[in-house]
Amino acid sequence: MKPTFLAFVLALTPLALAQNLTFEAALAQANSQPAVVSAKAVLETANADLGRAKIDPMSTKPTVLKAQQGADLAQANLNQAIAQAKSQIATAYTQVLDAQMGVMVAQKGLDVAGKGVLVAQTQFKKGGGTQQAVLDAENRQQNAEQGLKVAQDGLELAITNLKSLVGEYKAIEPIAPGTLPKTPDAAIVEQIVQANPALVQTNQAVVAAQLQVDLLDPLYASVSQINLAKTGVAQAQAARDSTLRIFRIQTQSLYNQVVQATKNRAIKEDAAKNAQSQLATDSTRYKNGLISQVAFLQSDLAAAQAELAAQQARDAYLNAYYTLLAGPGTGGR
Repeated sequence: MKPTFLAFVLALTPLALAQNLTFEAALAQANSQPAVVSAKAVLETANADLGRAKIDPMSTKPTVLKAQQGADLAQANLNQAIAQAKSQIATAYTQVLDAQMGVMVAQKGLDVAGKGVLVAQTQFKKGGGTQQAVLDAENRQQNAEQGLKVAQDGLELAITNLKSLVGEYKAIEPIAPGTLPKTPDAAIVEQIVQANPALVQTNQAVVAAQLQVDLLDPLYASVSQINLAKTGVAQAQAARDSTLRIFRIQTQSLYNQVVQATKNRAIKEDAAKNAQSQLATDSTRYKNGLISQVAFLQSDLAAAQAELAAQQARDAYLNAYYTLLAGPGTGGR
């Protein structure tokens, strides 16, 4: 009996359906994160409340303002939730990339250490080395084996973490250096500060307090009531200014980290290019019998280590970039 189409579809488990994961596809999963889904629901409710407030003939200015501010704050919270989700995904994605290359470099290190043991043993047998040298080489090999195990365990944890955010995938695609976002202008600091939900909330408090003053009149409000309302405005402004000052300092710090990561990335990438150039030279010398196999393997390991450092620098820049976009604070409530 031939299997039915339904049976074929049911056989396609999520793992079987999984495909290679790109960084862009991973970031797209930000919209499905619980915090984002929750923020969207809050925004929908807030917008519905605002719509009702606008058409309700019994609504007062404070009622409409409260509904409008609720919708605006919900939008700000959603924007930050998405930015924070993207930052988390970017971190998880780059951790997998770094861990994968870390395993590769650790394997190369083990290969070099193994070759070192063979060299030490051969030199000892021929009378050109000592027993201590053999023991030292064997210790280096054991350390390399432990390093590889640690790297493999780290990769497994990184993969598990990423899958918890984006679901199953077959393999992860590298991020081409040329596709990394450019370092933003310093003007982005103020944009991020003003978009922060906590600052939005303090700005709203000032507006709401000012409205209370505007609604009062000496005809029906005492001087003490009016003065008290004005004091409320001053207090709200002071709280807003304090929050603004703190967020500017925090966001500027985040921006400075992006700038520093940009510089470090350039340094590490130049070092990786130099190491690759040296490897090409050593490869030619090895083929021509001018250096030993061990010397060539050490050059290959050095190039791999330099490339790992360059990738880690690129990933650090990417993480700093998305951390900046997420901004400081945890948002308004």
